Amino acid sequence: IWNMGYDMPSGDVGFGHELGFSWQHSLQVLNNGNILTLDNGNRSESFLNTEFPTTRGIEISVEENNGEYSAVIVWEYSLTEELFGFASGNVQKLENGNYLITTVGGGGTVLEITPGNEIVWQANLNLSLPSGAVYRANRISSLYPNVSQLGVDNNINIITDFHLNSPYPNPFNPTVNIEFSVLGKSVIHLLVYDIKGRQIATLMNSFQFAGYYSLAWEASNQPSGVYFIDMSSDGFKQTRQVILMK
Repeated sequence: IWNMGYDMPSGDVGFGHELGFSWQHSLQVLNNGNILTLDNGNRSESFLNTEFPTTRGIEISVEENNGEYSAVIVWEYSLTEELFGFASGNVQKLENGNYLITTVGGGGTVLEITPGNEIVWQANLNLSLPSGAVYRANRISSLYPNVSQLGVDNNINIITDFHLNSPYPNPFNPTVNIEFSVLGKSVIHLLVYDIKGRQIATLMNSFQFAGYYSLAWEASNQPSGVYFIDMSSDGFKQTRQVILMK
């Protein structure tokens, strides 16, 4: 439909000549139609008259009027000289409105930047690979939904160990809720035994990552009585007693 960027001898690039990006990576089209990309900036010294090769995160708005296109940078953040990323890297727009920038500069670096260009946090990866060769980084949905992008809700507990909470309701009929925490990636065994020590249900027997978990045991096919919910993993073992009353 259109080509945007530095003017080329072919004449195929119709607009955006003044934006000055070069060797860009990772295009993300935002919900508002803007384009987000990492301007690696290999030619920034000639395109933008910078004093040194400069990598930028940029958000571009493209407008169309009677078939004529134009573009303007609505947000940009220039990395410092030591964070110049000659290749790879990306920018991600976060749900909180901030930007996550990844560059090979500095041995591999990730930064969260506000729309006002303040650094929220910065992580230097110190990769042993040549030139800090991190390809891209993206924030994934949190395992802890009550933890914000900028800090921790003081009303939630931080995971310090494996733990099987007291099931509820107890007594129950016929469903009981079971919550537990996992300290680190490991195989979690969550089993149910009757009063005679017979295993009657396997609720979980698989690898799980660190986090809080919740599931339910539906015991409509079991008789009233006392049952034991047993959780074990990597030397950890804990048992809770529940009573089914029909």
